[in-house]
Amino acid sequence: MALHGKNLIAGKESSLGNKQIFAFDPSKGQSLPTPYIEATDAEIDSAMNTAADAFAMLRNSTADTIANFLETIADEIELLGDELIATASQESGLPAPRLAGERARTAGQLRLFAAVVKEGSFADARIDIPAQDRKLQIGAQRAELNAATQ
Repeated sequence: MALHGKNLIAGKESSLGNKQIFAFDPSKGQSLPTPYIEATDAEIDSAMNTAADAFAMLRNSTADTIANFLETIADEIELLGDELIATASQESGLPAPRLAGERARTAGQLRLFAAVVKEGSFADARIDIPAQDRKLQIGAQRAELNAATQ
């Protein structure tokens, strides 16, 4: 996981900005060597438009597609391996075991959300079936209502 400091927009690297920002290693009290390039307004607009397009596509996807998407995110986070933990520790000052636990919790939550999407209870859909022995008495109820209001 080599840091490059560029923005990722729709999976492509972009670095049109002129301002550089450096992460800070709190354990050493110094800036880290990789500069991060500040996004331009055009890059931000591009990222927002790409996200809106992705949302429109995903919101109309099947439950299996959404669940697979969430599971893939969890897999990809785990595939970053120990280098992710080392980099996050360097940038945050948090100990590696704590960050490994956070990674496991995040992947677990993504998989839990995927399972809920597959199972479907989040939609809280209900189908009320009329009782077969119930008889509608609309005429009688209307007459009672008319009598009560006069």
